[in-house]
Amino acid sequence: MVVQWLQARRYWDELIAKLQVRRQGGFVGVDMLLFLLLFFATGVHRSLKRFGQWTAPYRKELAGLGGRKAFATPSSVSRYLSAVQFADVRALTQWLLVESCDTTALLQHPAAATYDTEGVAWHVFDWDGTSTALRHRALPLGDDLPEPVRRSAQTGRAGYTGRKRGEIRFMRATLQHAGTALWLDAVLSPERSDTAASLPSALDAIETTCRKAGLARDRVVLRTDGCGGNVPFIMACRKRQTPFLVRSAHYGLLEEPAIMETLRQATWYQVPSSGSGPTRLAAELGDVLLQPSKNTMTDEGERFEAVCVRVVVSRFAAAQKSGAGVVVDGWQYELYATDLPPEAWPAAELVELYYGRCGQENRFAQEDRELELDRIFSYNLPGQELATVVALFLWNWRTTFGFAENPPPPNRPTRVARNAVVAEPLLDVVDRVVTQYTADAPAPGVASSDSPVSVEPPTLTSPAGDGTPSASEPSTPALDQSLPTLLNQLPWAEITAGLAPDWERAETADALRCPAGALLPVRAIVAPRQGRAPRVEFLASLSNCRSCSPQLRCIDAVAAGSAKKVTRAIDPTLADALRPLLANKAAKRARRDFDRERHLLRPTAPITNAAPSPLIARSEHHQAGPFATVPPLLLPAQLRRIAKDALGTLEIRVEIVTPPCELRHPALAGSAAERQHRRLTWQQRHARNALDPRAQVLIYFIGAEAVVRRHLPDAQGSCLAA
Repeated sequence: MVVQWLQARRYWDELIAKLQVRRQGGFVGVDMLLFLLLFFATGVHRSLKRFGQWTAPYRKELAGLGGRKAFATPSSVSRYLSAVQFADVRALTQWLLVESCDTTALLQHPAAATYDTEGVAWHVFDWDGTSTALRHRALPLGDDLPEPVRRSAQTGRAGYTGRKRGEIRFMRATLQHAGTALWLDAVLSPERSDTAASLPSALDAIETTCRKAGLARDRVVLRTDGCGGNVPFIMACRKRQTPFLVRSAHYGLLEEPAIMETLRQATWYQVPSSGSGPTRLAAELGDVLLQPSKNTMTDEGERFEAVCVRVVVSRFAAAQKSGAGVVVDGWQYELYATDLPPEAWPAAELVELYYGRCGQENRFAQEDRELELDRIFSYNLPGQELATVVALFLWNWRTTFGFAENPPPPNRPTRVARNAVVAEPLLDVVDRVVTQYTADAPAPGVASSDSPVSVEPPTLTSPAGDGTPSASEPSTPALDQSLPTLLNQLPWAEITAGLAPDWERAETADALRCPAGALLPVRAIVAPRQGRAPRVEFLASLSNCRSCSPQLRCIDAVAAGSAKKVTRAIDPTLADALRPLLANKAAKRARRDFDRERHLLRPTAPITNAAPSPLIARSEHHQAGPFATVPPLLLPAQLRRIAKDALGTLEIRVEIVTPPCELRHPALAGSAAERQHRRLTWQQRHARNALDPRAQVLIYFIGAEAVVRRHLPDAQGSCLAA
């Protein structure tokens, strides 16, 4: 069914053109794809050799499914995989996993997205590296014995194998869409899956997926563990404009007095969890300067510069260290680095989002159970990668096939208030109770904050079914009409006149541009002091001021890394009109998105005069969105089960009618080129095992007629019954 599906959509010919392996004679790429697809699709967990023995009586019919004369043997497959190069398989990987599957409708389904506290949909991509360990058994040595040769000598290298026993290991870095469990990229390497080896391929896969499915590039999150908590990873993601969420191993920050003082004064929130682990508390640390390691170099051989990134801290009570993190004064701390906005993803929800990646570990177990990928198909690592990619394609095909068979209703998950306590679980509702521990009401066993920040519980209602905005979502048309008009009434000439000559009004109606090129949007109206006029505040993004030395004419602080700020007096009447609009959540969101876009497009400048403390800006209380976060509610395993049930009763019979052909004497060449053994074109290589164009391949689908007609609409009626 998979082969017929590919042929009906003209994907089969593209596969033939994309998989071209240089080797002498033998089967070609399409023969290998046919063999591997059938091997993984049968669900009969055998080795390649036993699978070849099992399919021996049906080789002619199985070859006819793909328009071939002969079906590959296990030895032919082994020789072919030994000849594969990394360039051969990686030209095919992302096209096979993303382009050749009907993934658009599945990725665009509301249940496949993750929703932040503002009710905005995000798509989370999990990137993780798994280790496969190979055991070297003892080999006898003797004068009468030849030198031992291990087949796995080039497959892996000695290194950390985790919990698996073995002398060498190779790594597989895999990218998966968290909401749909679709595999989007897989890269094998004898080295560890670090940023230099496999991250560019994963970022390419994210761009390909977003382009195919029409996903917003600024609403995706690349999520990974501590292997991405380093400066090269952060720089690579920012260069490709990809938001990230990683666990950081810069635990030396916890030895900084400024950091610890900030944490002592922070307000800690309980992290929502499934109850299977320790009760974590989370706090916002602020913008922190992360230094690269001394041995970390760019491709040009230069040392990476430090980066400024938002850091969130979690902790739980622990007498001794368990898992990642460090223990300080009876608390085990973990650090998380991200560039997600704090208004949409507060500290507690951000930590919860990070630990959602535990679901990928379950997908690895499902993958081994359904496809048995935790085995060696070829000791040539590119050949092993080709077999892995074909198996992951079959996983994606089953998922999208099940979705097409029985798609869930396209309803957006119901949103509830962040502090709502739901007595009985509602359909498609995930309760998120955010608990704030204060000095007035500390929780048992939980350290309280010395300076708590109060959070007013919002009174919200769910949006109406007819699309009417709820009470928690202020209407924005009036804002869009009045805010630009009022901003144009600011005394821009007087504002710029009081600054240096190189200061000017930016192209946008609500921003100044400093001599260094940083934008200072209008942020707020400062309340007037006694006897003074109100003032309008222009504040730059911190990332745009990293490379500047302190300038007293534009900032109040003198420490390097401070953001530029300009305040100017304005008319009280205009200030009263602007104040509620600038405080409006929709306005803040619009300006935040503008600043973030500018930050992503602007190259990150190195910090040349950093202050001794890595803490650039302390955490400030950000008014979080009104809703509880909602994880993806789709069940991909059920989609694959739907596909299995839909095809479980399907029986396929193949008949091949070949015309008589004139036999040529074995001692005669067909042409001068054949006698001279000239090199063949790719088309000639493919034609060696192609069926005679006059041959007829009759495929009969027995049972599941409705399923076949939906997915193979061009199938003839006579082929649907015996």
